[in-house]
Amino acid sequence: MKLFGVVWILLLVSATAASGQNRGNPMRQLIGLDGNGVLLTGDLKAPVIQNHTKRKILGYTLSMVYANGQLINRTSLLLLTLRNGQSKAIPPGGERRADPNDGSSGGLEVMGPSGPSTLTRISLDSVIFDDGEFVGPDIAGAFENVSARIAAETDLHQRVIKVYGRNNPTEKDQLWADLERLAKRSTADPVPVNIAAKTVYRHIRRARAEELVRIRQGSGEAAARALANQSAIYPTLWRQK
Repeated sequence: MKLFGVVWILLLVSATAASGQNRGNPMRQLIGLDGNGVLLTGDLKAPVIQNHTKRKILGYTLSMVYANGQLINRTSLLLLTLRNGQSKAIPPGGERRADPNDGSSGGLEVMGPSGPSTLTRISLDSVIFDDGEFVGPDIAGAFENVSARIAAETDLHQRVIKVYGRNNPTEKDQLWADLERLAKRSTADPVPVNIAAKTVYRHIRRARAEELVRIRQGSGEAAARALANQSAIYPTLWRQK
């Protein structure tokens, strides 16, 4: 069974000036979460996330600051690869290049009101570990956004599991009728992280409904049920108080 959507990319563009956002030495071009054991090394063209912890990293947010003060946050999630048995998590002691040009927004240069502006600093805004711990200042607001994404998928999948557990034909028919209605309202447009969690929840719920309907049509109900069981592997996000 082939599953799609390997990596989620979330984007947030903010006009906030970067002067109040810097953490640590203002002269540093790369700023990691050193206190949490996650470093950002390399250079602006090829930053590298180094995991010096004993846990896997399932997601991270990069904050990119430009000479004109523009701030762009990009969150990369590896949850779908975890669900599909092809985890691309950063292992303990491992590292991964985080290409600033890898996305539909940001990169080494952006266009501002006064013309092109070059990238001057990259910071790790947040990191998600495989036990669900979320660390970092989270200027991008990724915690609420990612939590809503996980909840939207797991809530929908739990409904499938419960309905099939009761094995009531009428309930099954109603389930797939509801999923097909949701699927028709799905959109491929990316969801930025600077919108309300309720909006994110609705968008992802529709996308996951479309996925279930597509898998059922292509591979049968057993395959759709197997997919619904996979999201149980997702961790619950939490932060230190």
